[in-house]
Amino acid sequence: MSMNQIRLYNIFRKEMHLSDASAEEAVSAMQELAGFALESKMNLLATKEDVFLLKGDMSLLKEELKKDIHTTKDDLYRAIYLSGFLQFIAMVGAVLAARFHLLVSL
Repeated sequence: MSMNQIRLYNIFRKEMHLSDASAEEAVSAMQELAGFALESKMNLLATKEDVFLLKGDMSLLKEELKKDIHTTKDDLYRAIYLSGFLQFIAMVGAVLAARFHLLVSL
């Protein structure tokens, strides 16, 4: 028995007026509960393997994000180029239409 268990045993026996057997049973039950609580908290903690797997997942996610950004950037450049090209064609068409209209009206 550890010092804390002995102190609990004495508190149960002397202050709470329990019999020796009851005080010992209460200390054992409390120790069991503390063990369960510690074990359940330990299950929530990440292990080295968990951290390693998470690191790998984060690396994969980072690579996918870089690829998505690169693809989006390429698509954006393509859209800007095409819209500029279409504006140029529209302006040339408008100028040609105006000249053609001027020639026809003469």
